[in-house]
Amino acid sequence: MKRLGALLLLGLMLGKAFAQDYRFSQFYNAPLSLSPALSGRHDDDYRLNADYRNQWSSISNAFKTIYASYDMPMFEDIAGISKLGFGISFLSDKAGSTNYGYTNASMSLAYHLKTNRYNQLSAGILLGYGQGSVDLSNVRWESQHNGNNYDPSAASGELAYISQVKFLDAGMGFTWSYYDPDFDRRYEFGLSATHLNFPNHSFEAQYADRLKPKLQLYGQIDLAMNGWTLCPKFLVMNQGPSYYYNIGSLARFRLGDKEESRFTDAFVASHVDLGVFYRYNKSLMLTMQYEHKRALLLAISYDITLSQLSSASRSGGIEIALRYQGKFNRQRIKVRKNMEKINLQRRNPKETRTSECDSVLVPEEVQS
Repeated sequence: MKRLGALLLLGLMLGKAFAQDYRFSQFYNAPLSLSPALSGRHDDDYRLNADYRNQWSSISNAFKTIYASYDMPMFEDIAGISKLGFGISFLSDKAGSTNYGYTNASMSLAYHLKTNRYNQLSAGILLGYGQGSVDLSNVRWESQHNGNNYDPSAASGELAYISQVKFLDAGMGFTWSYYDPDFDRRYEFGLSATHLNFPNHSFEAQYADRLKPKLQLYGQIDLAMNGWTLCPKFLVMNQGPSYYYNIGSLARFRLGDKEESRFTDAFVASHVDLGVFYRYNKSLMLTMQYEHKRALLLAISYDITLSQLSSASRSGGIEIALRYQGKFNRQRIKVRKNMEKINLQRRNPKETRTSECDSVLVPEEVQS
């Protein structure tokens, strides 16, 4: 009976979750799901993110979420004070015996402004297209039970349902970041809102069931220590009467003894991160991730269920995140090699002549 009660509780939660949005344990690895203001908010030419989440896998047809995004900065001025950011994202979320599915494709545009050397403000807008679908052929209604058995030929007596619903979505967000050079610390805080147009996602033809706006408050701090960095992060989400709290920290360890270049990419180290996060009254999340020279990141986390659902589902949720960011043209200034050529030319000006192909290699934007 205890297990049956837990299963009923799970069913109620699944039904309630249909009216709420998806959520990631690794929210910090899905930046465009947090806010459109994070589009293009990085120093590389492009960024690709992908996430996969499988929640309560021991229960048949539980939640499976796939997310992918691409974003890039554009039109940065010569002084590096302002730029635009553009991003696109895709989401697919499915669950339940009715194969309830939610897909969404969004486009975001952001403006980034450095108010001084250490402060940056960003604002973004989002426009998306959503589609919900459901298969009611597997649903058994109360009116189809004759008191002893289930009779599928009996009329359900339910209102008319549609199998698919489509809607437009709108959102916006703001982010502020600050770098403290004295203590080598970075701060970032933001606020975003989606479903600002209250889109209708009802499967009942006669009624409207509008999505309530989703508000997200998020932040993180990078505290540099001796050879490692503490990275506390938090996310507070509100949608209608529901609240979601996720707080924790990553501990970042540099691989190798060589110090990273502070302001250039002359030497970029790889890192391993270990972390623990807590979702209030729901789960404990253990995280591990590897980042290769600020380009490729692979992360995996596992949710340990702490709520009453632990008696119905032996497994929590596993989540995998992948990120790659880089530059379209990775030309660099070969300082040491070309200085040796110049010194050699000075010592033997007659014997060493260089052609145009031996000139100093500089980025194309400097050449032009």
